[in-house]
Amino acid sequence: MREIEFTTGKSGENETVRGVLYEPDVSGKYPAVVFTHGLLSRREEFGSYPEQLAARGFVSLAIDLRGHGLSEGQRGFVSEARGVLDIRRALDFLSALPSADATRLALVGHSLGAAFSVCAAAEDARVKALVAIAPPASIRHELKPGEGAVYAIGYRLGNFYKRLTGKSLYFPYRVSINELFHHKASLHAAQQQNFLGRTSPHENARTLVKQQNTLACAERVRVPTLVLIGDHDRIVSTSELVYEKLAGPKEFMRVKDSGHSVMLDGNGAQVFADIAAWLEKHLPPSPPY
Repeated sequence: MREIEFTTGKSGENETVRGVLYEPDVSGKYPAVVFTHGLLSRREEFGSYPEQLAARGFVSLAIDLRGHGLSEGQRGFVSEARGVLDIRRALDFLSALPSADATRLALVGHSLGAAFSVCAAAEDARVKALVAIAPPASIRHELKPGEGAVYAIGYRLGNFYKRLTGKSLYFPYRVSINELFHHKASLHAAQQQNFLGRTSPHENARTLVKQQNTLACAERVRVPTLVLIGDHDRIVSTSELVYEKLAGPKEFMRVKDSGHSVMLDGNGAQVFADIAAWLEKHLPPSPPY
């Protein structure tokens, strides 16, 4: 395992993305996977998945999106375009690695990170397989009645505040870590890690609530895609809409007795086994794995 970093390289927002890389112990060329977390989260939400996948013959890179975790950028600010760019730069990084086979690249994303992974797969022909865990059809689809109006007001207030102070206005995040898990023991363990942020900048009301759209991307995804969602997910309810729009080979899996964060919930070990088996089927690892 080693910590890595790369820059987005885009004029005006050339910021550093940081992550952790796991490679198989035996030298060779291996399929490679980018793990992308959800909104206001960070790479730790995948637990030991990246490390375990490397033990099965994959190069695994888990990144912190800009504005999250150890990466640079305004705290909590995110957009579909920025998320997709971060993922594509991660693919660039993997493609240049001696241990990674640039013809066998895959994406694994969770929640908003799954939505961004769907859009990255739609744009980047290097992606040969995709795992989308609880992808929302759009943030708009997941809002409760009246929330859209609240965000619109918050956005206007934030713009006024920023003109006065030069700073973004932050609001409490509508999701708490208590809502992510079905099993109490899993929730308690996640609370100790404290990987979920608590506030979101007002700009997200436009870049996410008004502009983010996974369905438009899913229509252009033609690579094999696995969609998973917990049967007790209280955060995302529209993953099946994403699944229906996917244009290529696809499989849908509903994880029993699990909440939104299926990776760290009670059946996380089985979820990993299912994801690993699916990736091995579509991107077979090199011998001796």
